[in-house]
Amino acid sequence: MPARWRKLRVRDVATFVFVVAVVAIVGVVVGRELGVEREARAVLDAAGGEQLAVPEFRESDLALTISAPPTCEVSSPNEYSIGWVDEDEDGNTIFRDIPTGWAGVAEVPVSWTVKGGKAPYKLMIDGESRDASQDYKGASGTASVSCALRFKDSFIAHESERRFWTMPVVDSGLKTIVATVTDAAGRTAMATAKVYTILAVGSTGDLMKPGETYRVEGQLLTIPKGLEYAVIGGFIEGEGGVSGFSLSVRKNGENGWVFLKLGTLEEDARSTRPTSSNGDAVAAQTRDPLDAEIDALVASRGKLPISEANTP
Repeated sequence: MPARWRKLRVRDVATFVFVVAVVAIVGVVVGRELGVEREARAVLDAAGGEQLAVPEFRESDLALTISAPPTCEVSSPNEYSIGWVDEDEDGNTIFRDIPTGWAGVAEVPVSWTVKGGKAPYKLMIDGESRDASQDYKGASGTASVSCALRFKDSFIAHESERRFWTMPVVDSGLKTIVATVTDAAGRTAMATAKVYTILAVGSTGDLMKPGETYRVEGQLLTIPKGLEYAVIGGFIEGEGGVSGFSLSVRKNGENGWVFLKLGTLEEDARSTRPTSSNGDAVAAQTRDPLDAEIDALVASRGKLPISEANTP
């Protein structure tokens, strides 16, 4: 080995030292992440690379982080209007309600932290620069963000409530909240957080999409992805009042029904197999494909949705 070393040219030795130094720098960065920075720096020193700087976060760099709860429970928005007194052609006084927008959508707290850059900072969170109580600015704070999946034309009414000129999209599903910060030097940084929105339903005709989780009559219920949809049907009267309700489900063009007990959503009965003209069940020896979907639907009672927002 000593004989071979003596044959190395100066250029070869320089190349060798440079490669070792680069590997050592990578080792320091990785070592810092693993908590072994001291050992990694020892390798760098042994390679004669003390004069090589390891990249670190600089105060001039700008970074933004945000956090939000994993879920947000919402109800359908309320349409609001203003009263208007007018006269008809015959001079009779008439009263009108003029729709002027929607309100009542639940909101979720979103915390932000800015690191580096140059103050003052201005933020846009979910497409807005403020909520009902504050402008989004400063190195840290908490915003109140609408749980509507999509919306436009929002405004703050009476410094107390977020309203919408056009009807927002309020439904169950995963919402991605995007935030950006701009510092005094014009630099920008971006961060995102995910929130799963759970819509409360409970009226005849309420439509539920496949693959999403809803709060139905107070209980969580997930509609299987194999269904085309599920719709709340009629409510069932018992001896003590309303005892349950029906869900209409559809798969591959075929309809079925499942009857659920009020309060617990336990299955009471179901109807899936086609019937003949005289009412007898057809092909009772085989299980309808809808049965497996209904099984999954009933088994989902009380379970939170599995999504990017609440999966570790």
